[in-house]
Amino acid sequence: MPTFENEAAAQGGCTGDGVVWADHRTGFYYPKFAPEHGVSPSGSFTCFKKANKADYWGFGTADSMESRRGRVFPIYPEPDCIWVVDKQGKGHCGAAGM
Repeated sequence: MPTFENEAAAQGGCTGDGVVWADHRTGFYYPKFAPEHGVSPSGSFTCFKKANKADYWGFGTADSMESRRGRVFPIYPEPDCIWVVDKQGKGHCGAAGM
């Protein structure tokens, strides 16, 4: 996944794609409207499609619910939180091994 020093460089390198902030410690990416965009010390600017392809999680985006299915949250306060979707299609934090 390409990374860029600043947002302007990312916009130039992500032609035809959006720019997101990818946090390499947590595995989340943040769109421009998110308060975490551009501020975490372990992140960098990158292209939206490349972050998705690198299996980063969308946070605050329309696809974020689906991208969390069956995944362990790296920053969730409950260490054994696994994102599960019930039969009604509602997502919630479930216990590991569910």
